[in-house]
Amino acid sequence: MKIDQPGQVRSTGATRPGGKTAGAKPGEFQKFLDQTGGASGVSAGQALGSVDALLAAQSVDTVDDQGKRQAFQRGEDILDRLEEIRHALLGGTLSVQQVQNLAALVRSKRATIADPRMREVLDEIELRAEVEIAKMSQGSS
Repeated sequence: MKIDQPGQVRSTGATRPGGKTAGAKPGEFQKFLDQTGGASGVSAGQALGSVDALLAAQSVDTVDDQGKRQAFQRGEDILDRLEEIRHALLGGTLSVQQVQNLAALVRSKRATIADPRMREVLDEIELRAEVEIAKMSQGSS
């Protein structure tokens, strides 16, 4: 196709070396498909299998995303509790109950954590909370 002026379009036709115009004879494409297996080589079962695999991969991502959201929420809960304790420490109003609540929260969340590094962090938080509870209990007796 060649555009000479705005509004004018004319066909130029593709040429092969030697000046011959390119073009297939009628039925050539079908012969090619028959020889190579072409479109008939794909079965409906293979296409459905591919769709099933995509759906399965999407469901795994959804489950994984759900787990990430839950882990994020657990982390946010613990960080909020730690922030409350920090403010109470700075204000001089920290109670044994606040620290006990933190220790209980960490214990309840640890069972759902698979990451060993995260479990170590939770263990350290719980240990520190228990030490503080013991110190506060001795100070009040």
